[in-house]
Amino acid sequence: MEENWLDKVEYDLHGKMFLSQTFYLYKETVTTLSTTVENHFNKVMQEISNGLPSIIDNFEDGEDYEFDGAGVGEWTCMVCQVKQAKTANKCSTC
Repeated sequence: MEENWLDKVEYDLHGKMFLSQTFYLYKETVTTLSTTVENHFNKVMQEISNGLPSIIDNFEDGEDYEFDGAGVGEWTCMVCQVKQAKTANKCSTC
């Protein structure tokens, strides 16, 4: 989200800057994104501090999780989270 906040302000007839509804919507979006990232970071840090119990629990079910490449279908790009075709070597979106 590489937008300049100054693009979201408006000017009156005398050239005085004022904050429009567009600016407040932009501010709300940025605040929501910031809060979401902060909450996710805190959750991940708490999981790491606790020794990643959700990962340990998944490996204690007796299943063999060794990757052998069999049955691999489409995959998801780690950067943009868009599903890619099985034959793709690079993300088509990034």
